[in-house]
Amino acid sequence: MRQHLPETVRVHGIVTEGGRAPNIIPERAQAYFYVRGENDAEMANAVRRVKECARGAAKATGCRLKMEEGPYTLSAMRVNPVLASAYRRSLASLGLPESDAPVNKNRGSSDVGNVSQAVPTLQPNVPISGGERVEIHTRAFEEATRSRTGVDGMMEGVRALALTAQELFSSPALVRDAWKTFRS
Repeated sequence: MRQHLPETVRVHGIVTEGGRAPNIIPERAQAYFYVRGENDAEMANAVRRVKECARGAAKATGCRLKMEEGPYTLSAMRVNPVLASAYRRSLASLGLPESDAPVNKNRGSSDVGNVSQAVPTLQPNVPISGGERVEIHTRAFEEATRSRTGVDGMMEGVRALALTAQELFSSPALVRDAWKTFRS
């Protein structure tokens, strides 16, 4: 199905129950999937297609299918360039380099993504690995967050966020611009 979905869609899945031996057809199988998209409409379309694949597989194998959705959707992060620019200025004033992560793309989804659908939101990146690339959701990432470099990176983020907040509190025009961008 990967080749039939937009580049911005991600489908993550695991088999949580699949039998006890490879040569015995299990009475029951169970899987758990996440579907992510660049926006809610793209995600909803991908979810529909994933469900259709599951229905087709069940029909083709003569199985019963039961699907359940989680209690809420985790939306993609809606990037606010006004807030991103304010954070960038804070980093510059502290003499800190900006992350090379693209600010105009966010392929993840989380509760902050839901917040970003309701109000202008900022989700900055902070350095945690001393320049080495570390993939999130891995043991190496977890270890990097607890390292001296990870703690130092967190403190850089804290200082830059504090300066960003100070700029927003002292500049109603900047807040209006963030809202204007959000509404457009």
